[in-house]
Amino acid sequence: MKGCLPEGPGGVEELGFSSHELRTFSDTHQLAEIAERFVCRGDTRRLEMIAWWGSALGDIASVGLPGERCKILWEAAAFNLGVSLFDSVVEEEPDSVATLSQALGLVHLQERLERSSASGTPLVCEDRSLGLVVRLFDSALAGAGRRFSSWPGHREFLGDLLGRMYRSELGLSADRFAAKSLPTVFIGALGHHSDEERAQCFFRVLANFFQLWDDWLDLTEDFGSLAPNSFLGAPQAPVSLRGVGYSFRFLLRAVGGSMFHESAASTLCNALMDSLCAAEAWDSAAYRKTILLYRELLG
Repeated sequence: MKGCLPEGPGGVEELGFSSHELRTFSDTHQLAEIAERFVCRGDTRRLEMIAWWGSALGDIASVGLPGERCKILWEAAAFNLGVSLFDSVVEEEPDSVATLSQALGLVHLQERLERSSASGTPLVCEDRSLGLVVRLFDSALAGAGRRFSSWPGHREFLGDLLGRMYRSELGLSADRFAAKSLPTVFIGALGHHSDEERAQCFFRVLANFFQLWDDWLDLTEDFGSLAPNSFLGAPQAPVSLRGVGYSFRFLLRAVGGSMFHESAASTLCNALMDSLCAAEAWDSAAYRKTILLYRELLG
């Protein structure tokens, strides 16, 4: 499951975690220890920024829900960092996937969401370092489950999103892109708004932009690993005809030069503008917060 947002520099005080809140989150979830274990994700500061991006997206999800803002930010930060680390294990540590998948099996994830009372069984892992990743999911899902204890339909919706992400990430689904886009939709659903249709529309459009942005930045890397990419497609195996077609598309784009770059830039620009229009159609506060988010991303 991909992280929800690009791992750029965070830190604006008007959006997401404050510096103090980020330090508290980092200490609580032992990000320094996680950084030592998952060096491929960068140092503690890098992990804090992934968490911050999650909290920034959660801040938009909390529009109109001031009493739940702090909880939503915490859950969103934990989930965003959790899916980023899960993705790192799948891509970088194939020998650890079975252990992590057992602890974070889909049934376990959905049960934690459904049965999140104080007496509920927390998610655990026999491997201590992987257990720190599991703890992030436990924090996010238990918190969301408690907040939505009287909204079983919404908990079912969240559980369905988890299932689609999980199967996509582990290659158990034909939809290879769900792991890239649905984490953003999931964090958006951590808020439950009176104008739910427009809110969900906004987060779907926002997810599309961030998927495109991430895929553009990772174009060469995704080609090297034959990973799904919005600009290249989704190969099934290196030896398949689809894999050959994937390589051919990469070569076309590589030699396309400025023509391809202009096309990609237009696609990204249109997706960004679509997200701003969707934010404005939903809520003026969501629109302002989205502007802040893009200012941080692009500034």
